[in-house]
Amino acid sequence: MKAKKRNGFWTFCFSFMPGCAEMYWGYMQMGMSLLLPFMLLMMISVLLRMEELLFLDVIIYVYGFFHARNMAHMSEEEVSQTADAPVHILEGIVQPMDIIRSKKASLIAGILLVVFGVYSLLKNIYMMLPMSDFLNYIFRSILNFIPQTIAGVAVILLGVWLIKGKKTELDMELLEDKQGA
Repeated sequence: MKAKKRNGFWTFCFSFMPGCAEMYWGYMQMGMSLLLPFMLLMMISVLLRMEELLFLDVIIYVYGFFHARNMAHMSEEEVSQTADAPVHILEGIVQPMDIIRSKKASLIAGILLVVFGVYSLLKNIYMMLPMSDFLNYIFRSILNFIPQTIAGVAVILLGVWLIKGKKTELDMELLEDKQGA
């Protein structure tokens, strides 16, 4: 099926499911590269009872929606020139291979996996043990506190990283302006 611009109403309707609007237009690889991770992540989080993973689905969902909306506003010529290739969500944001190769990132990823695994085990043990109301309250409070604390720390670290990156960029521009003058 040759990709071509389609009905705007159906494109809008299909854009609510990541990858479906792209497949409706005939971009099967593009659509599947959005739909598969979305559905697999949802399935894994439900089967393993790790609802915490669903925040990643939100990222894929929002990206897929806006990707479809951007494609809907392309001209016929742009649509015909667009190749059916998998979508890389992180492209342009980070260079994944550079991050994976760094020892610091591997250490952080390893620590996060261990913490997530310990949390998962604690949650499963908690679900199996019969406890008094007091112990139930303590365990439930701790298990609710862990993901909220990790999410809060992650947001703060992301904010600091973004500020440092912007400050470095501004410092470089200022330095270039001084050298050019």
